[in-house]
Amino acid sequence: MSNSCLPAPMPARYLGASLLHLPDESGNHNKYVVAPFMELQAIKKERNLELPDEQEIFEAYLDKAAFEASSLRTQIRTCKACDLHGAGKKPLPGGGYPLADLFLLKGQAGEFESAEGTAFAGETMEALRKAFDKLDLEASHIYGTNAVKCYRKGRRATENHVKACLSHLRLEIAICEPRIILAMGPIACHALMALGDSLEQIEFRPGSVFGMMPDLQVVVTSDFEKALNDVDSKRRFWKDLQLTKEIVDKRIAREQEN
Repeated sequence: MSNSCLPAPMPARYLGASLLHLPDESGNHNKYVVAPFMELQAIKKERNLELPDEQEIFEAYLDKAAFEASSLRTQIRTCKACDLHGAGKKPLPGGGYPLADLFLLKGQAGEFESAEGTAFAGETMEALRKAFDKLDLEASHIYGTNAVKCYRKGRRATENHVKACLSHLRLEIAICEPRIILAMGPIACHALMALGDSLEQIEFRPGSVFGMMPDLQVVVTSDFEKALNDVDSKRRFWKDLQLTKEIVDKRIAREQEN
């Protein structure tokens, strides 16, 4: 099995800024400190604590990310920032591996997802699983979300709806720290640009790769719902998913060499 999207014991991207799990005044280990590893060594020595090994550091990162993702899901489910909420429908938080290398971003939650209460549910997820299997990607180690997290029948996402969800998307990306974002469709691309952090202009040009941050690239592909029913869009999506896997594999190989 390929190592794409699977957590290494200590991904190289965590070596520069490591995390230390320190006890609080009551002795409970619930305080996280993020700092360069040499600084953490000094803290450990000062407090006469054992230095963590690489696996312990990674597990601490994973615990922290899982806790933050859970807190964010609760926050998203109670969101009332735009006029799409209500009518018995709740916003749909993203889901998946909290430190995923691959971050899937669709434009807007769909009808079936809303009925199931889960992002990337039903036909969407089944089709993705088949594609992942062909590329030897582990679906359980991928994160997926929607730029606009509410669905209301007959209502298409607007600029205001994208803006209302930006804070959620920003936190999802910050928690996950992915290597690659696969932007599915024009709304996904627009939302990434609206964050205001991108190094390059992210345009809806399927097959294109853009640099969003120094260690984060965006691969643009077709709207996935359209790809389910359109042969040309389906072929385009498959090519872009292959490209995404190639980029992730190269990034992992380069980091392991270092």
